[in-house]
Amino acid sequence: MVRPASSARTTRSVPRGFKNAATRRPLSEAARELVTIADTIVEDGQATRWTGIVESELACARQVQADAVGLKLREIEQAVMATFLHSQPKGRSAKARDLMLLVGPCRPDKIEFEKGLVRWSQTSSWLDDEHKPEKENQVRAEWRLGNRPNLQQMHSAAAVQIQPDVVKARLIEEIGKLKTLTSGASASGVRVHTLPTKPKDIEDDGLFHYAVLIPSAASESGKPSPDARRFLDETTGPDKPRVFRNAVLLLAASKDGLSAAEARVRDHMAWERVLDDLTPKNDEERQQKGSVDVARLQTLKLNIDKAKAKVPEAVWLLSGPASLLAEPIPTGLLTLAAKLRVPPATISAAAILRETLPAAWKDSSKTALAIATALSQQAGHTLPWKTVRDVIGGSLQARFIALEEGSAPWPCEMPAANSVKLKVAETGGEARMVALAVVSLLVRALGPERKRSSHTRRWNHPKFKIPAT
Repeated sequence: MVRPASSARTTRSVPRGFKNAATRRPLSEAARELVTIADTIVEDGQATRWTGIVESELACARQVQADAVGLKLREIEQAVMATFLHSQPKGRSAKARDLMLLVGPCRPDKIEFEKGLVRWSQTSSWLDDEHKPEKENQVRAEWRLGNRPNLQQMHSAAAVQIQPDVVKARLIEEIGKLKTLTSGASASGVRVHTLPTKPKDIEDDGLFHYAVLIPSAASESGKPSPDARRFLDETTGPDKPRVFRNAVLLLAASKDGLSAAEARVRDHMAWERVLDDLTPKNDEERQQKGSVDVARLQTLKLNIDKAKAKVPEAVWLLSGPASLLAEPIPTGLLTLAAKLRVPPATISAAAILRETLPAAWKDSSKTALAIATALSQQAGHTLPWKTVRDVIGGSLQARFIALEEGSAPWPCEMPAANSVKLKVAETGGEARMVALAVVSLLVRALGPERKRSSHTRRWNHPKFKIPAT
């Protein structure tokens, strides 16, 4: 039976014999021998096909390493093999500290290594769902490979099977339900048309008309697509041009925004299919599938809710100083100058620290509004409050910053942002991040000298300090 290495050996890296060259077959002879032995173990009346599982996870690890900057010694592949060993026999697992100790002699950058582990956890097909962290970018506390595909693998398989036409039909349905696209226009007395299919659906009567076009009319800024132009120029056909063209305002998706919306709809539909596949429909299926693990079902429903919430967030509206994302559109903002964009990228929690955003920390202007203003100036346009709120919330959670005494409650909406007073945290996240960054630069500056340092000195280095469990 394959058993995890003893605690006396946990500080050694995975032996070279277990890792084959990246350009050769996935498993080396030594690793293949271990995996073959594990394949023969029968538990609960069935054997686990570890060969395919380990090969799949190693391929995933190689992709993570290829995308990373500071992982050059196959650190994630070592973590895969370590997790495989610690997963024997069934029910056993490795702590995050075990993986760090095992790969530590390769002297990886701790931040890069943790990012690599998170990325592997997010793309793995066989890491179990039981120990998946609640937050997306958090390192797992425990690592275990299982004998059944995890929810992520089932989601990926389901997403591939969903046809583009099905996604488009669902997207049209979701657009029809999204009242925030038309509420402002309806309140001002404008004639609203949701998803008209033909130009004649919009009357040419001189009244002001506002239409949300179907996805096939997606356009670029300042360049209406042929379908969108037909609604502007025609009534019943090319031979009957529209007289009151200036009385028609069209809302068309950008091509980038349409791709983002379709991806989020597909993501949501795939999670729904996973739930449908796991839920038995009758007594016969209940006997075949057995009872659904409660923790797994809760994780799945949480993923469905997250994916559903992201569908309306696929469009970002800019109109003058207004910047709206996943918010109701007030009356008067849907003008000819309004623009729809793909939502801005997520901002790192460290991006609002004093060193990276000094404009927000001048004098006494250390408020949530000051951070929103400084981030918008840095981006070159007004950022939506949701994006700012997410980065401030992440920085508070990471203990980079803290609320000052007497501050208004957090989280808050934009009107109360000037009352939320912030300060740099006295201890915790920021100090640790800066210390790690400085140590990383020093270690890299030492160059060849690092090779002459002993394991003892290396592990006493602050960069590799691992808290006791």
